[in-house]
Amino acid sequence: MENLNDEQVRLIGQALSDSWRMKLLNILRKGRTAACQSTLCISKPLAICPEDLKRMIPELSSSKISYHLKILQEAQLIKQCREGKRIYYYNVQDIFYEFELWLRKFHNI
Repeated sequence: MENLNDEQVRLIGQALSDSWRMKLLNILRKGRTAACQSTLCISKPLAICPEDLKRMIPELSSSKISYHLKILQEAQLIKQCREGKRIYYYNVQDIFYEFELWLRKFHNI
């Protein structure tokens, strides 16, 4: 992955600024668990579908989960894969590494 530009950094910062999105990211980082009841995603076995996220965070409505997933996806922190009618989400590790490199530029200021 190439270096992040200012717009990408802004989107990542915006995505990380919400506690619900951080909770979703942490769930996606851990990947699929025994709590997941949906069909397994064959191409990405650790990916989680929104229905399972709703079970894990019952205080968030399905529409709010979709909204937060959209913001995380726009920031390229997560990706989706489709199998049949289901959509599954998973973390993108490279973007976190690139963001960490971007932050390190400010370490010696």
